[in-house]
Amino acid sequence: MKKKALIAKTREEYDQFINQNLFNQMVAARIAELAQEPNPAFIEANADVGNFLGGLDAFTVTVVAKPGQLEKSFVSVWKLIQQVKQFGFTATEFERAKANYLSFLASALRDKDKSNSQELVEEYARNFITGESAPGIQAEYNLAVAHFKTATLSDINALDRVYISDSNRDVVIMAADKDSMSLPGRITVNHWMDSVAELKLSPYQDQVVNESLLSSILPAGKVTDEKKIPELGITTLTLSNGLKLILKPTDFKNDEIRFHGFSPGGSSLYADSDYESASNAANIVENSGLAHFKPTDFQKLLSGKRVSVGPYVAERSEGIRGESTPKDLETALQLVYLYFTSPRKDSTIFQNIIDQSVTEIANRYSDPENVFADTVAAVLGDHSIRRTGPSLEKLREINLDKSLAIYKERFANAGDFTFVFDGNFSVDSIRPLLEKYLGSLPSSPVKEEARDLNIHIPKGNIEAVARKGKEPKASVRLVISGDYQYNPENNIQLTALSEILQFRVLDRLREKEGETYSPTVRVTFNKYPANRYAFTVKFGCAPENVEKLIADVKDEINKLKTEGVTAMDITKFATEEERQYELHLKENQFWLEWLSAQFQNGEDLDAILKYPDLIKEVTPDSVKAAANLYLNKNNFIKLVLMPESGK
Repeated sequence: MKKKALIAKTREEYDQFINQNLFNQMVAARIAELAQEPNPAFIEANADVGNFLGGLDAFTVTVVAKPGQLEKSFVSVWKLIQQVKQFGFTATEFERAKANYLSFLASALRDKDKSNSQELVEEYARNFITGESAPGIQAEYNLAVAHFKTATLSDINALDRVYISDSNRDVVIMAADKDSMSLPGRITVNHWMDSVAELKLSPYQDQVVNESLLSSILPAGKVTDEKKIPELGITTLTLSNGLKLILKPTDFKNDEIRFHGFSPGGSSLYADSDYESASNAANIVENSGLAHFKPTDFQKLLSGKRVSVGPYVAERSEGIRGESTPKDLETALQLVYLYFTSPRKDSTIFQNIIDQSVTEIANRYSDPENVFADTVAAVLGDHSIRRTGPSLEKLREINLDKSLAIYKERFANAGDFTFVFDGNFSVDSIRPLLEKYLGSLPSSPVKEEARDLNIHIPKGNIEAVARKGKEPKASVRLVISGDYQYNPENNIQLTALSEILQFRVLDRLREKEGETYSPTVRVTFNKYPANRYAFTVKFGCAPENVEKLIADVKDEINKLKTEGVTAMDITKFATEEERQYELHLKENQFWLEWLSAQFQNGEDLDAILKYPDLIKEVTPDSVKAAANLYLNKNNFIKLVLMPESGK
């Protein structure tokens, strides 16, 4: 449903922009609730007002229907939209939306002196191109505060009839070729809409949640050991329940704290027959709510707060990742406590997840890239059942009770966990919160280790071709892998070799040959479960050019092995690596990942300080030697996606 674009050039237009944002928030929350009902007819639904094209905005309602349920899914969402149009929103919805909007602006304001350059450039560009005002975050915050003193719910509800219109409306239906004969036409779709208009709808009832996340006082633990690493600005603590903490206060962002807790084990500890239940356990729990709170309850409980917390069960570990503002850290830690102690079982949500997955699998293999991705994963995973693509048979192996039992088992022992925190806090200020919420988690003296499943990229020269799709295009993956000795010295040589090969492949395939747009080279290396590395060269091209471009890549590899690299190659690599190093040292996310990985690998935390010296060890001779050692032509895997017809 299209209308003239809103460009916020004046105070009044900025007020309209704020109201539009509130409208979008409240519609999204309604749809999220609808998706949690038993057996929703749609896989996914969205609705919002946003920029369209040609000086137009559009209120766009998107529905992804389950097979055979197009009418039902369309009507269910259209009823919600008409309910909004007829009755508007409630006062409690309005208050939550305002709180969320102000919280977002307040957080940006606290970080105004640490703004990302890209965000500023984009704002200046919009100002130049469209005339959109760029008053700065302080002015925007002040404008929002002033607006909310006079804005009323009726102002927002008046927009319902502006955005939800019978004019300037288009309905676009996209489907697979096989469904083309059964798709409805204009008359049918208009009949669906008219039938909803004739219904006697009831106003939305907002189930307000005013409870505290935790209903009881926790038996807080105590710090039993404290150490400092002054050169890194790090403090390590051990709590009385055995949980370890790595704390790095920073001033990179004024309004950001990030954390990652992890423990060894993961799905590796379970048999193949339980793998699907184990690998899906955290996703099921995260989507089911906590304690007696439904997922939609959290949207209401956390309004006005900037908190994100979620668990995971990976192959070799389980853990929780999260972030918050300093003022909302206690809320984030309460959620961590609940994820450890109070996962919620919801059979309806579980069945919705399974039903959605069934539909996604039914449509998955109409996309050639999905076929290729599964082929790549299966070959590189040596066809382990844990590496092959999703299937209906695998979905049937997921058992709700088994998943919940595995999840509880993985998070039963906090004494086997380590948490890394970084961001804007002091050790003294965060310590009581950590003692209260993490120190009170249940624990035992048991220590686990992940199991080596012996799933590695197979040795030898292997070729596989997947055929899917009708477009005349091909995708190529070339993989060279093997064993090696994991250490900082070898790792930097692998990194340098990958970057320099990227320079060469990009220049050869794109600049000289002009046959592909985006060739990439990346290297991965792991200490556990075994010291292994893998180079992957990836590019797309016309089917008739596949073999020629693969030959070009092999030629560049041979040149690295025989002719070596130039001093200019080394300078280019070192300059970019040093620049990235300097940038990373000022990013909370980098430190979180670095400290987590170093601890999990049993490596020195202060190794980052020695990285500039490692870069200096990269020379033409060292890279040539690495090329001959690691770019092994005897372990070369060629994987190609080709269209269904042709050579």
